[in-house]
Order: sequence, then C-alpha cells, then structure tokens
Amino acid sequence: MLFVQAHKEVKAGMKAHMANERKQHNLELRKAARKQVLNARREVAATK
Repeated sequence: MLFVQAHKEVKAGMKAHMANERKQHNLELRKAARKQVLNARREVAATK
C-alpha cells in the first residue's frame, strides 16, 4: 500500500516536472523567435 502511494507521488511529481520543462522550452522558443524577428527587421532596415 505504501509503495502504491509513493508511486502515485512520483508520477504526480514527474507530471509537474514535465509541465515545467515544457514551459521553459516554450519560453526559450519564444526568445529565439523574437531574436530572429529582430535580426530580420535589422536586415530590412539595413537594405533600405
């Protein structure tokens, strides 16, 4: 019984961890996308 409880807690912990990882990954993707947009704008401004 104790083992089952521990397993449930580990599973819940993993789920929370995965959600955090996903959030972090999304932030990094957004940051990278923003950087690309800024670079593209800079290039356009330079070619005008």
